[in-house]
Amino acid sequence: MQESWRTAIARKKPSLPLRKILSLYGFPKTSIILDFGCGRGRDYQHLLALGYDAYGYDPHFQPVKPSNAFDIVLCTYVLNSREKEVEAEIIEEIKSFCRPKAEIYITVRSDLKSDTKTQRFVECPEGFEIRIKTKAFLTYHKVIS
Repeated sequence: MQESWRTAIARKKPSLPLRKILSLYGFPKTSIILDFGCGRGRDYQHLLALGYDAYGYDPHFQPVKPSNAFDIVLCTYVLNSREKEVEAEIIEEIKSFCRPKAEIYITVRSDLKSDTKTQRFVECPEGFEIRIKTKAFLTYHKVIS
């Protein structure tokens, strides 16, 4: 799964997982939000348009790591395009951006029946719970203590 950045697609509207998370749970308007692995940035741009203090980080498209601590970190479809061997490292990096009591939402594809050349199925990470389950995606959630 080399060059995982190639899986980032250009969107005209926010991703379905973000729209679903916002409709079911919403976020306090005072939240500082990071879209980790934001790709081309459509989701965090949408959050900015809604009035949130939102940031994007992506090693390829937006490689400057934010120095803030965040209330909410979103990670959408990143783990599907990375090797299993680096999954724990990615989750630790996500946690490093979190304030105490921050929420992490990791969304992965649920429609994969087997691994492909560019995508892999991702089990629920340890310590997370399934928050949203659809035919297309799963969103795992964790509150940082």
